[in-house]
Amino acid sequence: MPYPYNQQGQQQPYPGQPFMQPPQQRQPAPQPQYGNQPPWQQQVPAYSQSAPRAAFTSSPPRVEVQLSETRVYAQQTLLLTLRLISGNNLASVNAKLPPSGTMVFTKLEGPTTHSRGLNGQREIVNQFLYAVTPLKAGKLRVPAIEIEGVIGDGSSTEFNLQSRTDMVVDVQPVNPAVQPWLPLHGLSVQSFIQGADKPEAGKPLSLVIDISAVGATGGQLPSFAEYLQQSGAFNLYREKSETEGSVSSDGRFLLGRRTEAFTLVPQQGGKLLIPELKVAWWNVDT
Repeated sequence: MPYPYNQQGQQQPYPGQPFMQPPQQRQPAPQPQYGNQPPWQQQVPAYSQSAPRAAFTSSPPRVEVQLSETRVYAQQTLLLTLRLISGNNLASVNAKLPPSGTMVFTKLEGPTTHSRGLNGQREIVNQFLYAVTPLKAGKLRVPAIEIEGVIGDGSSTEFNLQSRTDMVVDVQPVNPAVQPWLPLHGLSVQSFIQGADKPEAGKPLSLVIDISAVGATGGQLPSFAEYLQQSGAFNLYREKSETEGSVSSDGRFLLGRRTEAFTLVPQQGGKLLIPELKVAWWNVDT
């Protein structure tokens, strides 16, 4: 999505160059003020060698990272929120995900941009949201996410930062007695049938199945198509399958939904028996 980076900061001199004044009033260029921000070296790693060393017109960029949970099960999805905070708008910003290893990262959204006030100063926040799925049990360290971008204050200052690397997730093992393994905070299944008042052989009717979950995206939820095809009472035709994923209003939980629509054609008249719809899942809160 487009970034709101059209606003330009005030023009500043090039690094190490003074403002041009008459000879008798020549003065050095003013040094940047960081306000109440801690020193740059204590917030994030230094610039890469290829980045220009231009001075910042306000507080330098820094990174904040937040996990929705720190104790989960293997293959349970949690949320990671990454915020890149700067004193200026950015001309560009890009986050590079770490390679898949013990954890799988999936980008859900971002960057979304907003401003906030801190100690009387305005800060620009570029926020990224990721789904993180640990693949094995143990105390797993969350790998760093690399962020690079360009300051939009006219200086074209490049930066290259990394998120913190001291975050650890305590991952519990899979329960081998539960198959398939689907660790969630909650799950519900609803179904709706149309045209089943007087079923007749060869007369189609509609079946809609809706699965909603807390702790997974819609794409992680199972389909009932293969299960229903095992019935010999009707022919099954899937009309559509839609999946959705979102985040709860408090930013703590991943919300998922899968909606499937089927056409059923009974093979004989009389009472039509549809198999019970059920999903095996593991309640991570009990």
